[in-house]
Amino acid sequence: MTGSRRSLLRGAAGLVTGGVLGSLPGTAAGVASGAAPSREAKGETAVTATIDPSVHGAVGVPPGVEQSMRELRSRYPSIDPTRFGALSAEVRLDGDRVVGGAAVADGAFDTAALRDELVTDGDELAADVGEITVSVPETPYVVGVTETSVAVGYGSTDRTAAARADAALRRGPSRPERIPAALAGDAVAYATLGDRTRSHLLDRADREYDGILRAAEAFGVALDVGGDRSGIEYGVAADPGSLSAEDLWELASRAAEPESSIDVGSVSRRGRLFVLEATVGTDDLWPAHERLFGSLSAV
Repeated sequence: MTGSRRSLLRGAAGLVTGGVLGSLPGTAAGVASGAAPSREAKGETAVTATIDPSVHGAVGVPPGVEQSMRELRSRYPSIDPTRFGALSAEVRLDGDRVVGGAAVADGAFDTAALRDELVTDGDELAADVGEITVSVPETPYVVGVTETSVAVGYGSTDRTAAARADAALRRGPSRPERIPAALAGDAVAYATLGDRTRSHLLDRADREYDGILRAAEAFGVALDVGGDRSGIEYGVAADPGSLSAEDLWELASRAAEPESSIDVGSVSRRGRLFVLEATVGTDDLWPAHERLFGSLSAV
C-alpha cells in the first residue's frame, strides 16, 4: 500500500463524491434533518459516507478509488471489493490532512484465507470485536475481520487505528444517523466543515465559491443511479440568513453551463439544508461531477 496510506479512507468517501473529497465537498457526518451542525472541534472536518453495492455494478467507481481497490486486492487477495455489500466510512480531516477514520463493508469473505494473509503480512493485535485484528506494516492501518464484515481503521498509532476498526465493526455499514434524512439515494455522503479545511478550500477554490464556502456549515451529496440518466442531490447546510436558494441556484447554473451532461432542476430549502437537485447522464456521472467542481478538488 506504498504511496496510498490514506487512499483507502479517501477512496471510501470518494466512492460517493466522485473521487475528490473537496469536490464541493460531498462527503459525510452531519446531524438529523433540519438541525444545525456544529462547528467541528480543533478545526476538524467530519466526513461520513454510505454506499449501496449496486452503485459499483452500475457505474463503477472513480479512477482514484479503483486504484485503491487494486492495491488492497494485491496485498490481500481474499478481499475482493467486487463482492462487497453495503459500505460506510467515517473520516476526520484537519485542513487537507486525514487524522483518523474507518471504513467497513459487509461481503463474502474467505475468513480463514484472509486470516492467514493478514497474519503473514502484519502483527496480530488483541481482538475486541473482530475475530482477528492485524496492523498493516509500514502504514497507519489496522484491519479487523468477522465472518461477514471487514473494517479498516486509520490512526496515529496501532491502538487508535484498532479502536476505530472495532467501532466500525460494531456499527456495521448501515446508514449513519448523522446524515440528514433529506439526502437520500444509492450513495450518500455528508461533511461538516472544520475551520482549517474551510481555509484550505478558500485558498484553492475559484473566488466565485467564496460566499458559499464561508456560509456553509456542511456539504452533502446523494446519488440515485438510473438507466440513461441519474439523479444527484447536492446539499448545503447553512444559516438561511447567510445563504439563499437564489444564491445557490445562480452559482449552480453558472457552474453547470459548460457541462451539457448535467441539468440543474431545482433548489429548495429544508430547514437549514439547501438541496439542489440535478440529473446527469449515467455514463458520464463521475467525470461530469468531477469536472463541475474541479476547482475545489483540493484534497
